Amino acid sequence: MRPGSAVSTRRPRPPQSSAPNNAERPGLLGGLPGVRKKRSGKILSSRHPYQLKPKKATIRAEQRLQRVWVDYLRIAAPPGFVYFAVENAFRSKVAGAIMRGLGQQAGVPDMAYVWQGQAVFHELKSEHGRLSPSQTAMHERLREAGAVVATIRSPEAAEAHLRQLGVPLRASLTPHRKRNPR
Repeated sequence: MRPGSAVSTRRPRPPQSSAPNNAERPGLLGGLPGVRKKRSGKILSSRHPYQLKPKKATIRAEQRLQRVWVDYLRIAAPPGFVYFAVENAFRSKVAGAIMRGLGQQAGVPDMAYVWQGQAVFHELKSEHGRLSPSQTAMHERLREAGAVVATIRSPEAAEAHLRQLGVPLRASLTPHRKRNPR
């Protein structure tokens, strides 16, 4: 073969359409194929046409509360204090059946702690969150078994509850006020 006569490995370009971009084609928004606009003006995804597609993943208030609380515990937990989160969310019916088969039960609190042989559970709720009937029933079962169970609505309330139980936390969420010397 002579130089310059080699076969090109590039794909040929598709012919240009008369429309400069997909935004001018009916049924498409912003040039994104598969996204259409309903008469009401809501943007729908082609994956599930009856459900709005969120622009950003939203983190629920209870998840934010739990994240702040766990970050605090990483700093403040004393030696010998054991804590862990309990995963309660099922992602599908199949996953739920598997988890129930493995022993997971409805209504178990979000956080579990063990301090000097005492089991403590915190159900983390947002300011206006309410306990479900399965949570209320599980809390009663845990109390009957000798555990301490509390519904917590802020990291400060969780800290105060653990301090009330005698847990010597190594940090504080509330700043200490200095006394005015007289």
